[in-house]
Amino acid sequence: MAKSLWEEFKDLFKTEEQHKQDKQESLSDARKREKDIVKQLEELDKQYRDSLPKEEEPDLEELFPSDSGLKEHVYEAETDEEIENRATAKNGADKERDKMKLESEYGEDADKVISKKEEAKRDLAESYDDIETEYSARREDAKDDALRQGVTRGSILSSVLGEINDAKRSDTAAAEQAYAVKTRELDEKLSSLESELSSALEQLDIKYAAELSEDIKKLKEERDKEVEKWEKYNLGVREQQAQYAKEREQNINEYLLERENQKRDRQIQQEQYEQLYGYSGEKQKNYAERYEIAYDFYMSLDPSIALEAFESSPNMQYYLGIYYDKLKKQLRALQGNKYYV
Repeated sequence: MAKSLWEEFKDLFKTEEQHKQDKQESLSDARKREKDIVKQLEELDKQYRDSLPKEEEPDLEELFPSDSGLKEHVYEAETDEEIENRATAKNGADKERDKMKLESEYGEDADKVISKKEEAKRDLAESYDDIETEYSARREDAKDDALRQGVTRGSILSSVLGEINDAKRSDTAAAEQAYAVKTRELDEKLSSLESELSSALEQLDIKYAAELSEDIKKLKEERDKEVEKWEKYNLGVREQQAQYAKEREQNINEYLLERENQKRDRQIQQEQYEQLYGYSGEKQKNYAERYEIAYDFYMSLDPSIALEAFESSPNMQYYLGIYYDKLKKQLRALQGNKYYV
């Protein structure tokens, strides 16, 4: 706002220091009043920004999947106790199978010996029957011979019968002796079989005890090798995943940088175009309204501070865009008492 002649007259008597103080007070007052103008410009800027089509944000997960596709192998390693239990169960089953086989073989041989003992017993009974039949017949024959020969004295017949009985006892004793020898041999065979079985079972215990220890050792070594193999594999997977993540981050950064560069290039081209041909459409209307608000405000200030207040504002160049230089020329002209249309 221009000063009155009286104000200009009073200014002639002010010192330089008073002029500076007045100017600073005017600038300070202008900046306070400028806050209301900035709020109006902010609202117009927001309206314009909201009217712009929303830029679709890229789906980085789709473009650069975070999952590399590599998977670690989950290996459930057996504990020492589980290995020992499994090996013991298998060892016990195998041992029981071989034990049953040995006992079955012994049982077959023992049954044969027992069968022979029963056969010998039957043979002895048959021998008893044969001897009884034979010597009964001989006694009858002796009696018949005595009658035919007219032997009337009983002592002679008794003597003959006595001899027959002695022979019978001798044959019976021989049969029993043969049976005794046979059964003794068979009993010795059974005893030998039992001893062999006992020895074989002891050897079986020793064998499977040694095998159990060796099997457990072997299974643990196999388990440890398997653990080492999958740990090495999983380590490789983790290293590849880390490399993949690193490369993914680098690719994303490069993509976003390129995207930002393209956006900046489009903005620069747009700004260059607008510097030559001006704004158009809704943008032109919006910025023209901003210009009018700023124009009215700064033109209302004292011409001596209007340009400085305008140039020192941190906001005007952003809010006015290509209209900034236009208003600047107007204020400069105002300061020199020249006006641009």
